[in-house]
Amino acid sequence: MKPSYQNLCTEFYDLTKPEAGPKEVAFYRDLLKATKGPFLEAMCGSGRLLIPLLRTGLVIDGVDNSAHMLKSCRQRCENQHLHVKLLNQPLQDLTLSQKYSLIFIAIGSFQLIKDRIEALRILKNLRQNLLPGGKLIIETFIPWDGIKEGIRESILADQSDPIISERTIQSPDGFEMINRSTVTLYFKEQLEMHQTHYEKRGHGELLLTEEEEYAVRWYYRHEMELFLEKAGFSCIEIKDESFEQTPQATIYIAYS
Repeated sequence: MKPSYQNLCTEFYDLTKPEAGPKEVAFYRDLLKATKGPFLEAMCGSGRLLIPLLRTGLVIDGVDNSAHMLKSCRQRCENQHLHVKLLNQPLQDLTLSQKYSLIFIAIGSFQLIKDRIEALRILKNLRQNLLPGGKLIIETFIPWDGIKEGIRESILADQSDPIISERTIQSPDGFEMINRSTVTLYFKEQLEMHQTHYEKRGHGELLLTEEEEYAVRWYYRHEMELFLEKAGFSCIEIKDESFEQTPQATIYIAYS
């Protein structure tokens, strides 16, 4: 697949999802403040959730595989005089200098791991980087709207018809950012496949383009529970939440 979360993707993401909503921030803030640190947000991206949590006075490290997203996160933290430790590492090969009492992955980012074997490897790796009795919090979602639409067309369908969309926004510095996206759902594989074309225009000229491909794998509740248990976690708690950017979120709290 073509690489994801590069330069234009990061710019577009920061314009459309600059920060998590207050309900989501409050949920994670309360979970973290009820636990003694240290804390790590895995797949923290450009700081959508990390930055508003840092503003509450929490000390949280961040790790992500996208250098572009981390560069944005670092700059935004500097602009707000927030101190943060950021690491550019893939979770498959995570090498940390300390263990954490709580690691969290928000907004369904864990579902960007397409391969199930890799996903299990990541869960085991995260567990190895938790202190004894530490907690892993993973937020997931299921694309119910697309699933229902596909079933309406044919209950035997292997995949949905491509869903094509286009969105144009203006950046604060006057550039036009365009996102053209094609999404196909594969029901039996539980995969959403995304193909995205980005454009950046200014003064009537095309300045930059970028192509991106990524997958989103969804997990049903008992499937995710078994997955966490296979990775060595226990005492799994499950919460259903409705956040501003993930209206039907399922939160798994698993203990090492």
